[in-house]
Amino acid sequence: RKSMEIKMTEMAACRATSEQVKTIEEVLEKMKTDEYRLETFADYDFMFHKSIADASGNKVFSLMMETIRPIGLSVTTTGSIWAKRILLQ
Repeated sequence: RKSMEIKMTEMAACRATSEQVKTIEEVLEKMKTDEYRLETFADYDFMFHKSIADASGNKVFSLMMETIRPIGLSVTTTGSIWAKRILLQ
């Protein structure tokens, strides 16, 4: 997953439209300001990664994000508080 996310982010950095960048920034801001609500943070985490996948212009990345969403939500929900603490530092 890590190597996929790195490549996906590299591609998004080169290909994202200004609207896609705005979407990514908005979702990131929501992640920062949410009140440690695990379910909401998990949804924002998915939206953040899905937005980057979409911005990469690679349909396979976007499809993979949709496919692993149920798994990612489970993992993200259990690790949300830890992840949010790091994000806010």
